[in-house]
Amino acid sequence: MDLFDEADKIVVIVEIPGLEEKKIKIELRDDVLELKAEYSDKKYHKEILLPSKVKKKSLRSTYKNGVLEITLTK
Repeated sequence: MDLFDEADKIVVIVEIPGLEEKKIKIELRDDVLELKAEYSDKKYHKEILLPSKVKKKSLRSTYKNGVLEITLTK
């Protein structure tokens, strides 16, 4: 997982290969970003403490070739 704290946004990049985008659940609670995914017999769960406050409705995500990219506006 990589986290980039830029001037006006935070970008989180996570490698989660081998599943469909609709199986990934992303939740934002205050300054904690929570990722969950379940496929076959594997489960993925990660909580990420964000370095600053973000706008909840600004959450944008893309999933391509096993790489999830989440962008949040400060």
